[in-house]
Amino acid sequence: MFIGCCIVVFLLGVLCLLIAAVVGLTTGYLFFPGRGGTPLELYGVSARLVSAGILLFFLALGFMAVRGRKKNRRPKILGDRDYQ
Repeated sequence: MFIGCCIVVFLLGVLCLLIAAVVGLTTGYLFFPGRGGTPLELYGVSARLVSAGILLFFLALGFMAVRGRKKNRRPKILGDRDYQ
């Protein structure tokens, strides 16, 4: 039960980061709340560059995950039959 809650909280954090990156890319204002300290705020071109970097990182991660799943499949050979 505890591990499932930790995974859900982690995924919610990743989702918030992705939403902040999309908003930062479109508006030019990127805000990350800090942990007890001052938050990180970026404006203009720097906000858009950091947002694009975050989105490219997650896009590459997703691409590698999907590509890795497809690599493990056995290639079809002529005359092979799929029995399902």
